[in-house]
Amino acid sequence: MIHLPFDDAWPEIRIALERHRNLVLVAEPGAGKTTRLPAMLVESGIVGEDRVMVLEPRRIATRAAAIRISEERGWKPKEDVGYSVRFDHQMTDATRLSYLTEGLFLRKLTDDPKLKGISAIVLDEFHERSRYTDIAIAALKELQFLERPDLRIVVMSATIDAQRISEFLAIDSIAAPVIEVPGRTFPVEVKHSNEPLMLQTGNEWIGVVAKRIKHIVRGQEKRIDDLLVFFPGVGEIRRTRELLEADPTFLELCRIMELHGSLTLDEQSQALTRDSDSRPRVILATNIAETSLTLNGVGTVLDTGLARVSRADRLGFSRLVLERISLASAKQRTGRAGRTAPGLSYRMWSKMDELSFPEFGEAELRRVDLTDSLLELYGIGVNDPLNFDWFERPSSERLDQAIALLRDLGAVDQNRRITDLGKRLHATSLPARAARMIIESEKMSTNDHILAHTLAAILFEKDFVLDNSRDRLPSGSECDLHFRARILDGDRGVKIDRVSLSTVRKVIQNSVGSQIPKIDEIWNDRSVARLLLAGYPDRVARRRKKSMPQARMTGGRGVELHISSTVREYDLFFALRGDAGTSRTSSDALVTMASGVSKQDLIELAGSEISSKSNPVFDESSLTVYNERATAYRDLPLESGVREGTTGDVAFEILKREFFEREKQIQASRALASFSNRIRFLMRNSEGDGLIQAWHRAIDEVLYGERSLKLFLEDEGAEKLADAWERNLANVDGDLARRLSKEAPVYFTAPTGNKFRIHYPADRGPYVEVRLQELFGVSENPKIATQPLTFQLLGPNYRPVQVTSDLPGFWKGSYFEVRKELRARYPKHSWPEDPLVAPPVAKGPRRRD
Repeated sequence: MIHLPFDDAWPEIRIALERHRNLVLVAEPGAGKTTRLPAMLVESGIVGEDRVMVLEPRRIATRAAAIRISEERGWKPKEDVGYSVRFDHQMTDATRLSYLTEGLFLRKLTDDPKLKGISAIVLDEFHERSRYTDIAIAALKELQFLERPDLRIVVMSATIDAQRISEFLAIDSIAAPVIEVPGRTFPVEVKHSNEPLMLQTGNEWIGVVAKRIKHIVRGQEKRIDDLLVFFPGVGEIRRTRELLEADPTFLELCRIMELHGSLTLDEQSQALTRDSDSRPRVILATNIAETSLTLNGVGTVLDTGLARVSRADRLGFSRLVLERISLASAKQRTGRAGRTAPGLSYRMWSKMDELSFPEFGEAELRRVDLTDSLLELYGIGVNDPLNFDWFERPSSERLDQAIALLRDLGAVDQNRRITDLGKRLHATSLPARAARMIIESEKMSTNDHILAHTLAAILFEKDFVLDNSRDRLPSGSECDLHFRARILDGDRGVKIDRVSLSTVRKVIQNSVGSQIPKIDEIWNDRSVARLLLAGYPDRVARRRKKSMPQARMTGGRGVELHISSTVREYDLFFALRGDAGTSRTSSDALVTMASGVSKQDLIELAGSEISSKSNPVFDESSLTVYNERATAYRDLPLESGVREGTTGDVAFEILKREFFEREKQIQASRALASFSNRIRFLMRNSEGDGLIQAWHRAIDEVLYGERSLKLFLEDEGAEKLADAWERNLANVDGDLARRLSKEAPVYFTAPTGNKFRIHYPADRGPYVEVRLQELFGVSENPKIATQPLTFQLLGPNYRPVQVTSDLPGFWKGSYFEVRKELRARYPKHSWPEDPLVAPPVAKGPRRRD
């Protein structure tokens, strides 16, 4: 067994664990933390005869660590050391040292809330901050405080905010000790690009990455041993590989391998070791290769600096978003090149780019839908997740949304207490929506039960359809799940991910425990509607216009069917998955998986959720509010109803909401922009509370009693709103209003008595447009506040002839050139020899706005 830096640090670690039950271990790559500390806990006798569990964020690292310990120490698999990952369980309740993924640990905690016989829990690679990690550390701390003061909690990573974790794991106000262990990594030379980071992965980006790989492999840039390339996702890996493999001469120089979560565990393991082939390997990997793994032979890293991160939008749709990696991830990736020898790391971003990189990755709990996480908390005995002692509390908005959905599914009651149905949902070990569908199917036929498991697997496993860009014909049912179920039966016609397809089949097989019948033998549109209504009661949508993809969902939220959806004719549908971003024409989520439902089926199945009611509707085309009486599912009309008048209060609230959606557009109108610029000029770009308060009062004043916003997108309505704003400012902040009137007036009054609007542009001083004849006799240039007013002097044709902020100087100088040029063309107009003593001449009361 080779010597690692962790072996030297063990005495200090042991002393720390004897003095405190908890420990934070910051161990650099190559220190040996993943395999050494857990094994030493068992061998040292610190845990007695009890067991040790290690939580890992990734399957490949979980299995690799257990196998490594077995080989190094000669321990018996499943008896001394074992592992448990999805579909592969090589451990028992008696295994002394167990490695398992974090999600499986929470299930273990549900089955055994006191963790009997387990003396220590190690949370490895804590910096990845999966939702399971955050729940686990908080739940373990609570268990330690309430019932298991003997339990030890160890948190490990190379890049973490150690002090914060130390304070969270304090016992009797004594923070957990923090120990740093140097790595066994060799020096890695880091080379930044001269070009900025490319925050897109289109064809140009793929070409740039492929070209860089070729340069490194062919020796045009320095290379040490095998090359590991980090990509944001599987799609970019496959497109880059296709481009590389199109060059036969390149393939003679190297072997191309992939490493990502879409591969089987055995396929992933192939990338960890080298074989007898002497050609260098080019390993195209996602961030799965960042931590807990030593890729033998890798001496060069090419880092694209990008990752795809799961984020949930306000509707609860989850999608992968392309983002910069954190500085901690960049450090981890660089470290892959120095595990066995000095290495080299190329970073495809400039040094300046790192100023915008976050220090650590954002915790998953702060960016995903929390419904399933809260159900996990209920399952492990937390009575009220809103009062849970989170390591890092998610936003109140996300917590409230999750509670609302759990209540909608019948999992919690009005007091946020878990119901008997909620306990049954959790017991299935499935996501809450999927579990609700499965429980609903238990009241139905055997075929419907199999159908429910099929739908759940398609919905909650990774989508195995890779081509989401083409129109598809309905496959016998206007349901994107039916289209995919036919692929499970062997239908093709689109690109598929064979590993994801195999996983879905395996999930269904494990769930139903029998031969899966052909989908057409069990498919029933009404049964599908009933099952989806149980799991997605909040996702019913209706097209805004017949045959158009735009739709309104319950709650008034907008969605749009993706072009690939097979839902073509149904006006009503379930919006099931929205992972393709937002529409180009609006901010509405694009729905990639939907299922059409007939109005009759929905009315018969939804029961008490169906009513005949009058709902306020905002018509986008006319910008008008009206009431529509129609049969509705919750607040969603199922048909075009009869239009009725609406009350002032209802119309007012809706108009206000829609007004603020268009606030920037409305404020850009001439009258409002003029008022805003006057304020900014006076206050030198600052905005007081009084000004904002007056704006909101003005909105209330002019909107109440209205039925449409159309007026406020026109000059008349904008003028009305601007006047109300200034009038309300006088009530809210009289001093500011008086200063505004005095120091930044609306109009300049010429000697003729005519008024001309003063313009207050954001990029220069105030100016006014006025015919020069109206200014004869002005011997001193007027000022706005302390700044000279600029005049755009107009000729008789109302076209500019001169710009000046020094009228006396103009009369004595440039005026005579203007006079000479224009007098012959406009002889009937006044062109005196001495404009300073000549009377001003008005041409009607025309006011230049």
